[in-house]
Amino acid sequence: MKKIMLLLALCLSFAANAQNFPGEKIELLNGKNLKVLPIAGASQKYGYKDFYTDADLKNIYKKEGYSTPYDLLVGKEFKVVSYEPYKSYNEIKYKLLIENPETGKLYFDYNPKYSFTFPFEVIGGLAYPEGFFCESIVEKKGNVVKQGDKWYEAPMEMGIQLSRYKGQLNPVYMKITFSTDAIYDEKVTMKGYSIIFENGKTITKPAKQLISYAGSSGTSIITTDIDFYEANELKLLKEQKIKSIKLDKFEKVVENGFTLKEYAKCLISK
Repeated sequence: MKKIMLLLALCLSFAANAQNFPGEKIELLNGKNLKVLPIAGASQKYGYKDFYTDADLKNIYKKEGYSTPYDLLVGKEFKVVSYEPYKSYNEIKYKLLIENPETGKLYFDYNPKYSFTFPFEVIGGLAYPEGFFCESIVEKKGNVVKQGDKWYEAPMEMGIQLSRYKGQLNPVYMKITFSTDAIYDEKVTMKGYSIIFENGKTITKPAKQLISYAGSSGTSIITTDIDFYEANELKLLKEQKIKSIKLDKFEKVVENGFTLKEYAKCLISK
């Protein structure tokens, strides 16, 4: 149960930088310096996962529970020394060897599939090759309702996922899920959303009904699905970074606006 709670906390906690995660192209980290990102408020108690002192990934660095205490790693900078692939449950992961004058050499268990498990800011960012983000778009053949139609999905990024149904209308969809600090009350109806872009423009629907439910701590989690058909909306998605999203009265800063913009470009070009 504690491991499940830690995973959920990680999904919602890291304020990931825009150009940080190399995915399968771990070679982009060669010669880079990594800074450990802070963890959002209440999730700090879970600390940092996947830091080890040995190449077998058995000994957690300064172990407390299933992780390393927050204050022992937050803000520390590491130099990437090397990386080595290994097989884990039929998936390829990497042992990322990193070094810091205070901690010495540590191993980070790097999963190329999930950006929310990568707790670093890459100093100076990454220079992504052309088409990098399009490689992560997958086709879901079971989601179509008419022969010849296609359904494409981008990865879930910090509670936001973009997808596209390619058929008669060709909409782009956005699924949003984020937690709040408000105690859940089933009598409270939540409605309305606003997507605020970096250039100041917005996409707003104040009457849209939202779904809310109680999270593990009793606070409200809000979720909604949004569809985009209009040419001006699609233009915003593929040309402008999303700055923040407001569901009902709760607004969340979107730290991965660059990544979402790149995914939108790939989906719209399908």
